[in-house]
Amino acid sequence: MSEPSKSNGQAPIDGIRRVDALGHPWVDALAGRASAVGFSCPTVIDAISQSAHVYLGDASAALDIADNQVADNKAADDEPTELASALASLLESSGNSDSIAADSLLLFPAADLAIEAMIAFARKRNSEASYRTIAIAGSDHGRTALCRSASGQPHLHSGFGPMVAGFDHVKPNDLKALEAAIDDSTASVLLSPVNLANGARSIDGDYLRGVRQLCDQHDLVLLMDEARLCFGATGSCFTFASLADVAVDGIVVAGGLFAGLPGGMLIASERLTGRPIHQSTDYPIQSNVVTAMLQALGRLELPGAASELGQEFAVAVAEAIAGFEFIRDIHVTGMTLGIETDLAAAEIVSVAATNGLRIEASGEAAILLQPSLNLSPEDRESLLSLLLETMNAIEQRSKDLAV
Repeated sequence: MSEPSKSNGQAPIDGIRRVDALGHPWVDALAGRASAVGFSCPTVIDAISQSAHVYLGDASAALDIADNQVADNKAADDEPTELASALASLLESSGNSDSIAADSLLLFPAADLAIEAMIAFARKRNSEASYRTIAIAGSDHGRTALCRSASGQPHLHSGFGPMVAGFDHVKPNDLKALEAAIDDSTASVLLSPVNLANGARSIDGDYLRGVRQLCDQHDLVLLMDEARLCFGATGSCFTFASLADVAVDGIVVAGGLFAGLPGGMLIASERLTGRPIHQSTDYPIQSNVVTAMLQALGRLELPGAASELGQEFAVAVAEAIAGFEFIRDIHVTGMTLGIETDLAAAEIVSVAATNGLRIEASGEAAILLQPSLNLSPEDRESLLSLLLETMNAIEQRSKDLAV
């Protein structure tokens, strides 16, 4: 292992520790979403450095999906790449080969574009008869026009005029509502296994199994959006695989794989894409970084080891904040933790920031933690210490206001 890198002579950037543009040190409790193996991974640093000496692609080129094929101006790779091989190897070693038939792998310069492509494939699969996608009320699938339309949150629609047609939204964990929404125009069901906009609550495993059965009965494709979840955070490569033993037809992953760079990866079965497609060489820096990240995960015996680490981390967080009356609940899905409170999430995030702790709101009254999978004991203690410091400051502020 090389020494942790430094920024402008400031504190080391390593694990979940980093500095901002002004040189201020942070403990980043969302570091796993940038890098599954933490900041300053030598393999990933080398991948970025080596990419600087080659053609970096054309992110402005059109990304149309035409006739169930990648458009002519985005020609597919002739054969599986090093990235595809690294993914296949990790899926096999982690026991996730049955979670999806990874016949196709497509890399995009943004996660939203990967989600758009996944939905486009579903629409084109049988466009003469079916095109609609059923998504979940309260979901968040991104910020492009199509992704906003797929999202089930009114505030993501408000002020943008008419949404893209072809989306229905049903209550989460309600199979009867889902079944009632299916008709001859339905092409797919789009899920996220954890709702990061609502306390990081996970969907029910029985519900997920029921959705798969309905998709099979009605010849629909099951699409999974894990773009903002850290790859491997539950001990499985995919979060949904830790909730239910089902297979999906397409999944978008991004969190933890791109080292903070923009990007998204669509993994799909031939049932969704119509034929095997491998398209990853158009974006060399993203391809090299994701390949390096997957290889680093394998060397660290991840994601398997993340399961036990996640349990230990959740217990430590619960014990640290158990004494605060404004804590209501903790939702745990591997290394993804949502903490529900009686307070405004924005206030907690603000106080945490003054202490050098980066967290994020997960709804109006919950906060989100997504640390890297190989969280060290030292980094865990630093995170817990700052979290406790934050909660104490909030409690004291509440007491002062009550006087």
